[in-house]
Amino acid sequence: MKNSLLFFLFLFIGKIHAQETNTNPSPYICEIGIYYGTAFGESNYILESDVISSTNPQEVDQVRSELVFPLPSYTIGIGGTWMLSQKKKRQWFFSHSFFTNITPPSDVMTDDDWINDQHISSTQSKAEMRWLNSSIVLSAKLKQYEKASFFISSKITHLFLQQEILGYNGWIINAFDQQQYPVSHPEEPVLKYKAHFTGLHLGLPVFGILHNHISFSLTPYVGVAYARDLDEHLLRHKISKGQGWGYSVLGQSRLNFHIGKRKKFTIAPVVDCQWQKAFGYQTAEWLEDEGSVPAGTVIENIPHEFNSFYYKINISFSWVFTNGDK
Repeated sequence: MKNSLLFFLFLFIGKIHAQETNTNPSPYICEIGIYYGTAFGESNYILESDVISSTNPQEVDQVRSELVFPLPSYTIGIGGTWMLSQKKKRQWFFSHSFFTNITPPSDVMTDDDWINDQHISSTQSKAEMRWLNSSIVLSAKLKQYEKASFFISSKITHLFLQQEILGYNGWIINAFDQQQYPVSHPEEPVLKYKAHFTGLHLGLPVFGILHNHISFSLTPYVGVAYARDLDEHLLRHKISKGQGWGYSVLGQSRLNFHIGKRKKFTIAPVVDCQWQKAFGYQTAEWLEDEGSVPAGTVIENIPHEFNSFYYKINISFSWVFTNGDK
């Protein structure tokens, strides 16, 4: 982990804050810097299905399960922004970014089940996590005013989440006597989970100047999202795969403090938000016998809902390179 942190500290991330003159092309070439901060939020999925009742084989129960995977952790990021065209009437920019967690999640993973709207079980588990979030952006300046600039932008994002769930503690209600009993398992791997959220977005970023050395930017996006996941229940010897389509909403706000006469160094507090929701189906396969379910059993088309919401609060340090640099 120390080697990873040192590696990222030598890399950079940035956003646009160049100023355009009325007569000459912008001297701006690119901006690079670093992000350090903390992330909050969660990724979860919900399953709903009808199963034969365990107490009365002539009846069908409605079963609902919700698994919540925590995201709160400290993060660092890398990336940059480049000017692709310096034409006065239409300036184009390309940006990319990459974030990852450097600490395990501070919250616990939860697993809850309902039968016919009755809450029948609830457990909590420790989680180990690798969380990666990347994006690429293509932007064009639409309009330039004295104190503000308006852009149109397309953005592709990808969120990868990998968690290993260790043991559990909680309770379960017995189907026959309706009594609640404690359940637990030693702190060893019981579940492995991987999820991918990919989004294609369109946005209208705004950049404004508040003071000679202070500026701000607001970047809202909306778009479509595709999600897929892989869930390995190690204790049940069951593998589940799901995928679905939905929508995505992104946003970022930042306040830039430009340092020095040439304003080439910038410090900025930054808030990023991302919400993605998708609907699809899951396929479950048993690798070994589980009670009355024999090995090789496959259940398809299980309704599957994906949700991911998180926000990051960061401090960024960036450096601008211009045509005058050698």
